[in-house]
Amino acid sequence: MTIALSLLSSPDNPNPETVTELSFKHGEPQPQPLKFQVGNVDKASTYSNTFFLKTNRTATATVQLRVTYNIDFQETPKLQCVKDFTTKITVIKPFEVSTKFVELSFMPITKCFVDDPFIVMPEIKILSPWDLLILDTELETVDCFGYGDHKKPTSCISNLQVAEKNIASDAISVQAKYKPKDPPTRVGLYNIMWRRKSNTCGHCVMSTTALSGIAIEECPISIEVNYPEVVELMTSVPLKCRLTGRTDVPIRLSLTVEGTDTYIFSGYKKFSVTVPPKDKFELCYNILPLVTGNTIPPRLKATVLGDNTRQEVITEIFEKNFPRNIF
Repeated sequence: MTIALSLLSSPDNPNPETVTELSFKHGEPQPQPLKFQVGNVDKASTYSNTFFLKTNRTATATVQLRVTYNIDFQETPKLQCVKDFTTKITVIKPFEVSTKFVELSFMPITKCFVDDPFIVMPEIKILSPWDLLILDTELETVDCFGYGDHKKPTSCISNLQVAEKNIASDAISVQAKYKPKDPPTRVGLYNIMWRRKSNTCGHCVMSTTALSGIAIEECPISIEVNYPEVVELMTSVPLKCRLTGRTDVPIRLSLTVEGTDTYIFSGYKKFSVTVPPKDKFELCYNILPLVTGNTIPPRLKATVLGDNTRQEVITEIFEKNFPRNIF
């Protein structure tokens, strides 16, 4: 007896051999049909074997099993017979991946700035009715993006068990390296290594999803603000702001400190500074909280002196980098 396995076309899957693989061993696709040499089968006995099917399309896979066997008749010894069986295998998505972009403070953003780190948050919604094990994840960035700390980060959700309707959220620090001529259509390719939880033999699958892009802006200065997340009542603490020029010409700014009823601060309330080209300028002033709880600290507002064509982007980067609250 011989059993041959092959894929049949259907209206929703007209070319199954281009999207589906059949194999005797996991990860070793073979040409169709797959042939099992069964040999002799005794009366009332059974035969079983295993094959692997892998597809990258959510359509019904139709598998034909053609059994070829010989039977002995007195009149016709070794009469060859053929019997076809058909089985349909429903293919579903194991999960769906969506993307969020947030600041380092986890506030949503719609664009980023060159050399200003932000967080890419892939969200994996589990659709599989079987429990899954996410072994590892990684983001392969496109040329105009790089990792926020200049090295490949470890996955936040490695070795995570998930069930149907669960949502697993990853977080990767990324920054734009330059502004390309055309807006980027994607941040990169997000790879998910996973397997069924019940699959103890260790076979895993890597699924790849393109994460949507985000607009990139260039700013003539970059800002780094160092501040404590928690302070004690009536205790003076420093708030430092480092401005770095990113152009070949100096940038002149008029800075205004916006005070609040919950803090007092030391230093000038309004002053002008010149940020040197390709160099740094540091500001430092002390703040002292007057009340307890979640408070809004003083903030710096910047106005460009002279050529103000980049006023809007400078206002945005100041708003983005200054703390919105301190406890």
